[in-house]
Amino acid sequence: MRFLYVATGIFTLFFLFTSIGYANLTDGLIAYWSFNNPSDPYNDDSGNGNNGTGLGSPTWVEGIRGGAIEFDNADDLIRVPYDESMNTSAGVTYASWFSPDQVIINANIIGRWDLSNQELVQIDVGHGGTLNYWDWYFNLTCTAPQVGRWTHVAVIIEPGAFANLYVDGELVDSKVYPNATVTNPVGPLEIGGSDPFYGIIDDVRIYNRALSKDEVAELSTIPAPGAIILGSIGAGFVGWMRRKRAI
Repeated sequence: MRFLYVATGIFTLFFLFTSIGYANLTDGLIAYWSFNNPSDPYNDDSGNGNNGTGLGSPTWVEGIRGGAIEFDNADDLIRVPYDESMNTSAGVTYASWFSPDQVIINANIIGRWDLSNQELVQIDVGHGGTLNYWDWYFNLTCTAPQVGRWTHVAVIIEPGAFANLYVDGELVDSKVYPNATVTNPVGPLEIGGSDPFYGIIDDVRIYNRALSKDEVAELSTIPAPGAIILGSIGAGFVGWMRRKRAI
């Protein structure tokens, strides 16, 4: 009986620890495509309804955090209609895992465009062997990732302060962000895209705040399968508790 109590206590502590960490990464999450449901892979798991549509022939595959999407044709992409829920006037974070099959110019990972108003936000691979974030004339850049290797990229912007580019949890480029607000192009978001990406993309997230370095490190760490399950349960438990308190 004592062993049962001890085991239950250890599980409870691990459960709460995992739940708290997972819950922190839901704060400010305004769009999230985990691709974990093969029957509905383009669903927005943030609950904000920013569901995508697969165009061409993107394929559901096993990824680095559950399911993922493979793009192996030039016309493969996921398009998410424009919605104001993806806009933010304060900070913003874009994050994703990806594994390229090849490095070519203008291989879009995440992008939104409104070219008529010269508005653009895009994370892409290419441009002379680099990984880039573009905000029309403003950009962050670093060496291109290895072909066939999973890489985590995150762009964190605090308007009027800084714009940081992280790769695998490490800061690789940082500049003063000159604008008072972040750019919110009035156009659809594309994952993969009209600038073809060949490879696999997983766990695409948009936050309406600037994540901390520790939070980026957590996103770029591969959790054990048990932690993923417990984290999901924990997030549900935390959400249930919040709803209960609101009643």
